[in-house]
Amino acid sequence: TRVPSACCLYGSLPVTANGTVAAPGPNSRPEYSGMFLRFTAAADFVDTVYVPKGGEERYWELAQDGGSMRMTIPSTPGQRSAFTPSGDLVHAWTGDYRILIGRNATDTARIISLEAAPVERSREERASRLEALIVPNEKNWGPKVRETFKLDDIPATATPFENIMVDPAGAIWAQVYTGDTLATDYDVFDSTGVYLGRVKAPWQPSRAVSWGSPELAARIEENE
Repeated sequence: TRVPSACCLYGSLPVTANGTVAAPGPNSRPEYSGMFLRFTAAADFVDTVYVPKGGEERYWELAQDGGSMRMTIPSTPGQRSAFTPSGDLVHAWTGDYRILIGRNATDTARIISLEAAPVERSREERASRLEALIVPNEKNWGPKVRETFKLDDIPATATPFENIMVDPAGAIWAQVYTGDTLATDYDVFDSTGVYLGRVKAPWQPSRAVSWGSPELAARIEENE
């Protein structure tokens, strides 16, 4: 079975309890940050879900010889989205600790919020992250990369949270920055939005997590 999608999808596809699949679609409406096309397992179209825009994302942009590139500036606020097992849209702007749940962009059933103490990113960490982005891109873009990618563009203060996930039981996991490079911290809320506490997972910070059940999650990592 094949369904259409917009380029480019690097994560897993949200699948609801009733078997519908949400595939990223070609969003052409600037008032929204993105959209999903939902299909049944038989590839029958169900509906379109638009994701609200909580703010304007910041980018580094390069252009030369008719080519161009745009990259999100690391650690800046961004829009995140996920789906509950029942098919509700869970979305948030990471610049504010507010997670919204509803059927679509114009319907909000619940709002989750949490107080978050600011956490600083060291200059050394930001410089290391910057260099890791500059070096591979210099091969294609030359000195323009160092002229465009600036350390001061990367915020010294982390956003209140970085990403959201929903497990098969409907619990919401908000990934938070702590400075720990060997483990990942999550604020966990149950399916009704009640805060359950902080969980430290034994893997390096990443968005690449797959759920096998409410009790089991998998994370792929590469070593030497």
